[in-house]
Amino acid sequence: MKTHWEPDEIEYLRIGFLNHVSATIVAHELGRSLPSVYFKLDRLGLWRRKTGRWTQEQVALIKANYQKTSADDMLRQLGRKIKVGAVVAKANALGLIKTKRHRSHNRPWTPTEDKTLLTLWKEGRKRNDPELQRKLNRTQDAIQNRCSLLAAKKLRKYAK
Repeated sequence: MKTHWEPDEIEYLRIGFLNHVSATIVAHELGRSLPSVYFKLDRLGLWRRKTGRWTQEQVALIKANYQKTSADDMLRQLGRKIKVGAVVAKANALGLIKTKRHRSHNRPWTPTEDKTLLTLWKEGRKRNDPELQRKLNRTQDAIQNRCSLLAAKKLRKYAK
């Protein structure tokens, strides 16, 4: 096991880091452990360990809201500057999976929803109006598809 870093090893490490070569590859090429490479990068001022720790409150918040909250809302709730990738990594480590589908995906439209949609549409609301999406609890695509379907039904009704 090597303990002393030779100047040519340090130069290789610097060049590798500046050229975005994986620390794993550098460690393998130099015959050093990965923690040793990271430690030396830290000592050279090229890399800093992330020292942020997740509080119990933050972990509880992620567990409770990750699957039902948007990334922006989640970051606001966490109360410190955290990158989305860090939240996703923590959620994955906790075994949480965020589905890409909207909670109303493939839910049939009810006559009440159709009536609400038609009323708001006649009032001049656009298909991509966030208020419309919120009231119906539907995505923009779902609303646009439903409007197209209702318009087609209406045309067929008048064509008869």
